[in-house]
Amino acid sequence: MNIMNTLPLYGVEYILLEPIPDSLWQDEPLLIGLQLRNTGLTPWLTSGYPVLVVVRWLDRQGNMIAELPWRTLPHPVPSGETVTIELRVDQTPPPGQYVLTIELVEHQVAWFRDKGVQPFSHPIWIKPPQGPRVTVINGNCIAYDAV
Repeated sequence: MNIMNTLPLYGVEYILLEPIPDSLWQDEPLLIGLQLRNTGLTPWLTSGYPVLVVVRWLDRQGNMIAELPWRTLPHPVPSGETVTIELRVDQTPPPGQYVLTIELVEHQVAWFRDKGVQPFSHPIWIKPPQGPRVTVINGNCIAYDAV
């Protein structure tokens, strides 16, 4: 039996490099280190019909609240190979309970979820901001407004 015949066309394994917190302060930046393993037969391209990473905030009913700009992969990923990416989430929804999802789409072809691939999802409680926020500006920053 050929193992390639048993693989689905689309597949991904999400491997977190560090745990994602269960709660964040409102608009607290979140950096997600993630490895994506191509567990399907379809290679992930970066041109033509590229595979893109989509990050979304969903409410508890599964309704999309916000979507970050779609992100390209740094290089093509053949079947069985992995790619490491870093996702930065700078804005959160208002305080409340949400689900952060990460999923893939082959641009203008198919969402992986429509091909039976579950998105990565993680519940996160967004807490109201407390106290003043501090912004640190150093010599590498140009500030045009009063701080």
